[in-house]
Amino acid sequence: MGTNRKRRSRIASGQLSSDQEAHLCDGWCVDPCIPWHQRPGFPFRSPEHRRETWEANKAHLTAKYPGCDFAAAAEYDGATVDWNRFPVVWALMAGSVSPRLADVVNLAETEANLADES
Repeated sequence: MGTNRKRRSRIASGQLSSDQEAHLCDGWCVDPCIPWHQRPGFPFRSPEHRRETWEANKAHLTAKYPGCDFAAAAEYDGATVDWNRFPVVWALMAGSVSPRLADVVNLAETEANLADES
């Protein structure tokens, strides 16, 4: 007798995990990903899987982070990127309103300068 259950898997979901999104955008991720792919900091099955995931999600990421550069674009599309324009995926997941690394760095420098003035 057949079953009506659907397979549920991280890999087969067709959606980016937060680690995959961070790795494609910033070139690294916070979680070590060891339980899934046995490689610290690399949330894909292989470099080929990373490239396939980038090609499949390029439009989605570009729409989600307008005006930002991506680490994967530099690697696979030959784009010239500015690391200050990379989206800070981990900060956005934590609730930050700033989409770019440079904005977070500038904010930290401003706060440090204000603390020195006090």
